[in-house]
Amino acid sequence: MSTYAYYPEMDQVKPHHKFYDGEVQASYDYKYQYIVTPLVLKGRGITFMNLLDPDKYIHPERHEYKKGWNEYKVTLNAFKKLEEKYKFVREALLD
Repeated sequence: MSTYAYYPEMDQVKPHHKFYDGEVQASYDYKYQYIVTPLVLKGRGITFMNLLDPDKYIHPERHEYKKGWNEYKVTLNAFKKLEEKYKFVREALLD
């Protein structure tokens, strides 16, 4: 599959969460990808971080669909393999 990037600053809207398998965001140094997904991922280079709780967000109503989702820290090589099997969405912001 692939990773779809959308640009909210160009009035592009995020796809509905039923149409992708997870949300991805790069780490500050681009060594890792942080994935939020309802799937259970296992394998080399995949580290489970925590179970998401929407009540910890500033606007919990926006993240209610993520209740029970898993957050993972994934190496770039592991992400390339996951990207072949699943669809991800990434918010891309303009500089």
